[in-house]
Order: sequence, then C-alpha cells, then structure tokens
Amino acid sequence: EFCWFFDLVVLNGGMREVWLQDVKNFIEGHGATRADDVICDWLENLPTDVYGRNDARKNAALWRNNITPETLNLFVLGYVRAVKSKRVFQGVVMNRRGTIAVTKGYVNSELEDFAVLRAQAVGA
Repeated sequence: EFCWFFDLVVLNGGMREVWLQDVKNFIEGHGATRADDVICDWLENLPTDVYGRNDARKNAALWRNNITPETLNLFVLGYVRAVKSKRVFQGVVMNRRGTIAVTKGYVNSELEDFAVLRAQAVGA
C-alpha cells in the first residue's frame, strides 16, 4: 500500500478528485466478482495512441479473474485514478497501479513480480 501511494504522489500528483466513495460505487455498481472484468475489458480496448497499450493488453489477460478480495479496493482505486488522468497516460497509470496492487504485471514492457518483496515486507 505504501508503494502504491508513494507512486501516486510522485507520479500523479496525489489523490485530487479520487475518492474512496468512487471505489465503493464502482464495486457496488458492477459487483465484486465482475469489477475486474470491467477494468480488464477497458484495458484491452484502449485506443492506439494511449501509452502502455501493449502492456495493458497483457495485464488484462494476467489480471482477469485473478484479483483477490484483499487487493480489489486498491486495484479499483488504481482504475479510478487512471481514468481521471490525461487520456494518453491512462494505460501506463493503470499498468503501474495494478501491478503494485496485484504484485505482478507488465510495466514499460517488462514483467514485474513483487510477490517475493511483499512476502518479505509482511514477514511471510
């Protein structure tokens, strides 16, 4: 969670116009089991001029039906932040946010896997 918020503050200017209620509304509106599908559909269909589009498509395949209840809120919060970013940067914003939330994903054409790092951080 620290890495997610640090990335948010450094690269996206913080939480302006992003609210926990937006996350709750999204999950309630789509259902907890379907929220990742909506986000992954969005990632698969990003326009060609959006940065990170190729990674977004890979991430959609990687993340679909693999978002745990423990990571759902942070994953959806990443989406809420991404869609409020400039359109051309929305893909790369979600790639970073989703990868940190899920601990695995494609960012800048590389597969990142933070599972070991997270396990060490929580003492698992």
